[in-house]
Amino acid sequence: MGAPKEKPTAEQIEQYKLANSVPSDELEKYSMEKLGKNTSEISKSQLKKLIKDIKWENSREARLEMRKNKREQVKKRKSDARLLGTFIILQNIPALYNFYFFSKKENGTEEGEALKKSKRENFNQVSSGITIVLDMSFDSLMRDNEITSISSQVTRCYSTNKTSKKHVDLFVTKLQDKVGTRFNNCIADHVNWSSKYINFMDTEDFKTFFTTPLTSANSLNENVISTNEANSLIQSEKSSSIETVPNFISEISNDKSTPDIINKTLVIEESKNNSHAGHNHRIFDTTQLVYLTADSENEITQFDSSKAYIIGGIVDKNRYPKLTFNKAKELGIPTARLPIGKYLKLSTRKVLTVNHVFEIMLEFIDSGDWEASFNKIIPQRKFKEN
Repeated sequence: MGAPKEKPTAEQIEQYKLANSVPSDELEKYSMEKLGKNTSEISKSQLKKLIKDIKWENSREARLEMRKNKREQVKKRKSDARLLGTFIILQNIPALYNFYFFSKKENGTEEGEALKKSKRENFNQVSSGITIVLDMSFDSLMRDNEITSISSQVTRCYSTNKTSKKHVDLFVTKLQDKVGTRFNNCIADHVNWSSKYINFMDTEDFKTFFTTPLTSANSLNENVISTNEANSLIQSEKSSSIETVPNFISEISNDKSTPDIINKTLVIEESKNNSHAGHNHRIFDTTQLVYLTADSENEITQFDSSKAYIIGGIVDKNRYPKLTFNKAKELGIPTARLPIGKYLKLSTRKVLTVNHVFEIMLEFIDSGDWEASFNKIIPQRKFKEN
């Protein structure tokens, strides 16, 4: 056995404190919490380690600020590069150049950013007729980092649905406290997302939402704007982007022979608020709702447009086994799982992220090939090593 470690003298302890700017009381308190001993009872190496830990903890805010500044600098460089690229392209197309800068000047907003985003949409895609629901009712079971993760996964689902060859009717149940706060603070633009690719429901009870018939009266009240309401909205919304519509359109709108132009324009503007409390959706029987869960004994072979498929919106690192399966059982809803085991051997339990499940579904809807869909979407780290 080696010789016991030499303990520092009182003078050495004070020298360490002064050299590292660590208050004596703080060091003593941390030593008792960490080791259950006073500084006079520990070795030199332990003392140095305690001081290092305290300095690391005290510099946390500075490190976070430094990382934030670095991210902002990277973001700015990328933004500048994109703007430069847009400027060079538009210079070679005079009509687009004039439209871009005229719109930016009139609206006071970055129309070029909207133009760039619109290119991401696949205008050649068709509707698959399939309905998919993200069940976001598990907010209270997730930690803060998991809330961040599930929010990002919902964002990826929306993006994938926009760019896929065949899009689905995607519904998201009511966002709960933590996820809702995350969206409002960090993904505030979700209110402008297109209802063609995602619909945020005003309830977490998807079973009632999809099995209760909509009344024609409600549909009319929620989806029709009268001419009087349209005129009133034009007067009140001075800051609306409708103000930027060229004068010749405004003149046509006032023509009694074309009364519907104003209404159609206003309906487009209103649709930007993607709360979708009264969105017209298909009605299903309870037996036509299918909760996708890895614990189900039923394997899906094909997706049926007469059914709605529910994906549990949770990140839990397997802390709650059979959570979604038990919920579906309580609601009396059929369950099913993707046939992963039939085509692949995975090194981990067959539980995937929400966006991976969603992307696999879209890939299969397009190709009809399960194996190719799994291989394309599932991360390689999940595959079992031979």
